[in-house]
Amino acid sequence: MALIGTVLAEEGHTPELLALFRSRIVAPRRAMVADVLREACRNGELRPDLDIEALVNMLVGSFYARYLTGEPIPPKWIDRIVDTALDAARTNVKRGER
Repeated sequence: MALIGTVLAEEGHTPELLALFRSRIVAPRRAMVADVLREACRNGELRPDLDIEALVNMLVGSFYARYLTGEPIPPKWIDRIVDTALDAARTNVKRGER
C-alpha cells in the first residue's frame, strides 16, 4: 500500500512512473485474476454472463477499502472476500452452499 501511495503521489511530477506501474504490475495481475474467472465461466463453475471486470474490481478494491479504514487485514480476509464475491457469481448454487 505504501508503494501505491508513493506512485500515486508522484503522478503529477512523474506520470510515466504511474504508467509503468500500471502496465507492469497492475495490468498483468488483474489479467491473471480475470483469466481464472473466465476459465471458471467456461467450465460452468461461474455464471456465463458474469461481469469479469466488475468482479476483478470488487476483489482488488476490497483490500484498498479495508486498508483505508485503518484496521488490520484479518488473516482470513482473502478467503472471506473471495467466498462472498463468488457466491453471487456461481451457477446453480444456493447462497451459502459450496
